[in-house]
Amino acid sequence: MNYAFFIIPVVAIVISSIRQVNQYQKGLIYLGQIYFHYGTGLEIVWPIFQSCQKVDVRIKAVDVPDQNAITRDNVTVKVNAVIYYKVSNAEKAIIEVEDFRYAISQYAQTTMRILWEKLLWMNSFPAGIKLRTESEKSWIRKQTLGAESSKC
Repeated sequence: MNYAFFIIPVVAIVISSIRQVNQYQKGLIYLGQIYFHYGTGLEIVWPIFQSCQKVDVRIKAVDVPDQNAITRDNVTVKVNAVIYYKVSNAEKAIIEVEDFRYAISQYAQTTMRILWEKLLWMNSFPAGIKLRTESEKSWIRKQTLGAESSKC
């Protein structure tokens, strides 16, 4: 008997189920509603029953789109920002937030608008310096929303 018709598809499925997770990544394997956390190395993910997603845990820099604002003396000003974030919990980044990259960007835009409005309502220059140091402190705190993600 010729077993090639059986062996070739089985070998193809086994080879396609091997996933590599780099040192700077963490992975989650989904089996229905149950998920398993796996670390660095090779993992076997059966394509029919399981799916996996990798999360990059390095520090990422993301540019926030320009925000237009009008000062009290009717001058249009564009405000720009850069976000630095790092994943501290890959499970929360994938499971608890639908699109964590979008959520981080929206959070940064909202915070930037709030800080800019505070700055507009303060008329003195030293108050603006005080606001800048407060905003820098607020960005330093850890965010657990997420990081760059890719399908396995």
